Amino acid sequence: MKANVNLHFKTSEVSCIAITDHQGDLISQHRYLPFGETRQLPNQPTSGLTDYGYTGQRNLDEDIGLMDYKARFYSPVLNRFIQPDSIVPDPTNPQAWNRYSYVYNSPINYADPTGHLPCQSIYCSPIWQSGTSSSSSSSSGSSGNGGGGSNGDCDLECEFDNGLAELNNELADVADYLYNIYGSNSDTGCNYWLLWNGDNWCHDNEFTQVACYFCSVDQALAYNLQFAYPLQYNNPIPQGTGQTDGWVVGGDFFPEGFSGPTDWLRAQGAVWVKNEGLTTTNSTYSSHIFHQGTIVQTISEGPYGSSLITVNGQGVNSSPWVAAANQWLGPVAFRITDTAMFLYATTDQITNAIP
Repeated sequence: MKANVNLHFKTSEVSCIAITDHQGDLISQHRYLPFGETRQLPNQPTSGLTDYGYTGQRNLDEDIGLMDYKARFYSPVLNRFIQPDSIVPDPTNPQAWNRYSYVYNSPINYADPTGHLPCQSIYCSPIWQSGTSSSSSSSSGSSGNGGGGSNGDCDLECEFDNGLAELNNELADVADYLYNIYGSNSDTGCNYWLLWNGDNWCHDNEFTQVACYFCSVDQALAYNLQFAYPLQYNNPIPQGTGQTDGWVVGGDFFPEGFSGPTDWLRAQGAVWVKNEGLTTTNSTYSSHIFHQGTIVQTISEGPYGSSLITVNGQGVNSSPWVAAANQWLGPVAFRITDTAMFLYATTDQITNAIP
């Protein structure tokens, strides 16, 4: 039996303005005042076939009178959000400092798909995608497969992945907007607060700490080759592997005979390591859980007979979550690794000094 499909028509601001049946016959029309209140048309009753309306946002219960803008709720009667924005989207715009106001109090020119960031209506990310339940729905009948249509097989994991991808895209829009205001604060072009370089998610961090006291840079390098990546276990990296050579190490931090899911864990921690001079480069392998990222560790002379190690991490990532892990967890992991190296070097020096 052929399904009767209702078609929802939208303006450039993706507001639902009309619903027709599958034959094109008009069922109802919707019009809105500038801030979103529904304007009743003569002889056109409000249809209950959809709860999506003004700028494509979902209307909650009519008695409540609120709309769900994802990040917070909006009242088209008050012309205000009922919660303050958690960010100031444009510090240069005085209207943005009123964190309850809707789209800088200029709804003719802007829309707000996320509840966080106004954007020019024609440039806003689409709220309704073709084939989703928001853009079309079955009013009666079935299509012979349980009424699910082409997307009926999307399970919970699929829905989660789709929602995560949509959130990723919306965060990218916010990051891109703020990047155009603040620009980069690193040599690589990455803004390490936004985790964005204008085109992709990114990370860029650096720190320096003491590698060892009363040791030469060559001695410090020897220690570093034993602590070239987090959780390295008794597997020193060969010195002088050159520009084109390298060692793929799959988390060799497990002693021989260790029982457990070592193959999987090694794959998640696989890195490609090479050494040239006083510099050791550590790059995530393609299977690494935080791919992609590169750590460059450089040994240099420090004050009072010490040697220093400078660690710089940078890379381009597929999502804000991987970029954040590299930006904030990466330095923690390498600080712990280099602190372990320092303690090992100190113990080794004391041991060698005892007759």
